Amino acid sequence: MKYLPVLAIVFISLCAGLPQSLGLPALEMPLGEEPGVSIIDQGSPDVYFRAQVIPLEVKSERSINLFFELRNKNSFDLENVNVRAYDVCIFDPNGQEVFIPNLNEADEGVLKPNETKTWRWKWEADKTELDKDCEIKFLVEYDGEYYLSQDVIVLSESEYEIREIEERLQAIPAQSFSSNTPLRISLSFSEEQPFLEDIDYLMYIDYYNMGNGFITLNKNYPVKIQIPENIESLVCEDYTKAEILKLDKTEDLKFIRNKAPRTICDLKTKDIDEEISIRPLTLTAKYKYVLDNSILVRVKR
Repeated sequence: MKYLPVLAIVFISLCAGLPQSLGLPALEMPLGEEPGVSIIDQGSPDVYFRAQVIPLEVKSERSINLFFELRNKNSFDLENVNVRAYDVCIFDPNGQEVFIPNLNEADEGVLKPNETKTWRWKWEADKTELDKDCEIKFLVEYDGEYYLSQDVIVLSESEYEIREIEERLQAIPAQSFSSNTPLRISLSFSEEQPFLEDIDYLMYIDYYNMGNGFITLNKNYPVKIQIPENIESLVCEDYTKAEILKLDKTEDLKFIRNKAPRTICDLKTKDIDEEISIRPLTLTAKYKYVLDNSILVRVKR
């Protein structure tokens, strides 16, 4: 069955063992940065993706080879990983839509840390009466997770006054840790830490896209904030009011020039029973990331 007269789509599941299923020799990726190579690397902290087309000039009804390499650069699993290749010009293998089934159900579309997958795919150019320049496009998509831990330091009134007099307020560092992903979320406050007990402050949440792709938050697991024990209350714009705050309007988090609108929160510290209270505020978010690129091919009559 024809998919479309001029549109062919290659949908490559991460779990497909293409060299074996197509009867092609084991893939050895060509080296170098010669023409016909598309690399997605620096723009994505999560993945390295390399595509190559050989040859870059092909006669109609002759074959063209596509090589793919995908590596997880991060320290955690990437899920629902898929690679697609398509064009709107001349490639239409056997006049059918191409779908590569999942041949390794154990993987379930998961790319492990430092794991590399490679494929080789063969296309045949349709007959053409005129020379054409055709753009083969590539798309990589996957699900990832962001994690942030930020210390919240609260001092009793007596401890705060002593340290203020002795100019030692900043002697207690507020530590933070976050995962290295394209989605980056940062926290800042209306005043520097440490905080004084039983006082109102503002907390700011900023969202960044650190890569060259597109971010979509997971609606079932968007940004979530676990409130530490030394905070009496935390109320944030567009977040549900609960012990664990949850971003309620994921579709409104639009990234413009790699930054989404800031969220402002009202924070009130607790009246503590100890001199110094240091507790982590944790933030997590699940997201889908999409990267794309292309390679130009000349098809001769």
